[in-house]
Amino acid sequence: MANRIKGITLEISGGPATNPTIYNSHTDEYMQIQGEVKEGDRIIITTKTGNKTVTLEREGVTTNIRYNPTTFIPIRIK
Repeated sequence: MANRIKGITLEISGGPATNPTIYNSHTDEYMQIQGEVKEGDRIIITTKTGNKTVTLEREGVTTNIRYNPTTFIPIRIK
């Protein structure tokens, strides 16, 4: 039976940053978070099958920043 990638969870913290981008050099695909990431923000990206989410944790509040259910590209922080 072949191994199958079911997805990952990636946590990004830090800041400040503007429009941070995650780039896959093997496929030329990218995921961009459009907007300002502030110092202390935490972004959690989950690509697991059946549970694809992108959330922003800022000052103790968690917000879903994925606005399009069919794609992760791009993602806007409101």
